[in-house]
Amino acid sequence: MMSSASLDAKFELYPIAGGEPTPVAGLKSDDVVIRWEKDGRSIVVSSGLLPTRVERVDMRSGQRDLLRTIAPTDVPGALNTGGLTISDDPNVYVRTSTRSSRGSF
Repeated sequence: MMSSASLDAKFELYPIAGGEPTPVAGLKSDDVVIRWEKDGRSIVVSSGLLPTRVERVDMRSGQRDLLRTIAPTDVPGALNTGGLTISDDPNVYVRTSTRSSRGSF
């Protein structure tokens, strides 16, 4: 199956063999899908905001479980976290951060 998000932030699963899409439970409009879990029933998502919450979402029940929170060690100037990739072990991840060198906006 393949997942997709439309412009109105409605997440759906589309069967590769064809047929009607089914809604994905538990996703929020600002969720960024990072990867599928091995069980095929869950996905890992993040908010992209700071601190970044990385959560596992069961696509059938909508249940969300916090895997970890990620934040830069030097918070001043940090705007967001993007480009997050996380392994099966939530303690192993790679991320990029956007920061501002200006004192105030």
